[in-house]
Amino acid sequence: MIIIPNAKPNTLTVSMVPDISCCKREFDPTFPIQLNGIIRQDEYQQSIETINQAFGSRLILLIVYILFVLCLLLSIILIIVGAITASNSSSKKINAIAAVGIALFIVSFILLVVSLCVVREVQKSRLRKAVANESGKYCARKPTPVFLRLKISRVAIGGGRRRGSKLVYHLIIDIGHNGQQNATNVPYGSNQVYPYPPPSAPQYNAQPAAAFCSQCGIARQNPLMKFCPSCGQAFNN
Repeated sequence: MIIIPNAKPNTLTVSMVPDISCCKREFDPTFPIQLNGIIRQDEYQQSIETINQAFGSRLILLIVYILFVLCLLLSIILIIVGAITASNSSSKKINAIAAVGIALFIVSFILLVVSLCVVREVQKSRLRKAVANESGKYCARKPTPVFLRLKISRVAIGGGRRRGSKLVYHLIIDIGHNGQQNATNVPYGSNQVYPYPPPSAPQYNAQPAAAFCSQCGIARQNPLMKFCPSCGQAFNN
């Protein structure tokens, strides 16, 4: 059984069983004792089995790799045959056979990358849906609700030139609380009370509007001026 206690209370992390074959991946179905009295053992194992089925068979990946190797070998054969044919002819240009081989070689790698990405994304989508469906069975359970969620992370493996990475799947079990809720996320329009008062709007020194002499129309250049410098008429304050 692979159960990793989480730093948060009442949270369990179920890891995957180490690969026992190239075509099988699954979470450990062993019942954790922390769920005693909350979920029945047969319910838990049925949920894990349903989630494991969402992984699908790795046979699809095996078929993809086999097709890639076959296309790769065929492209190499075509390139070699094309090169031999070109060397026996008077023309030094690459012939059609070698061109097809080179094109097949490039297309093989492109199709491999695309196929792996598609299979991986489909697998992620199926897993998230299966976990959400199983979580819905227990999220309203009284007196203690249980929430299931999927955590996918990428970890580094190997070292030096052989260093790479792989996806690691964990099934998170939150007992009595929903770990996906973030208390810092407040919906728009909520009446949140901030710990500090919001910054006040910038203050501007309001200047009085420029006044004009009622007698000659000359603008008042200085707000301290009492009389018009042109005609001596008093400004209206």
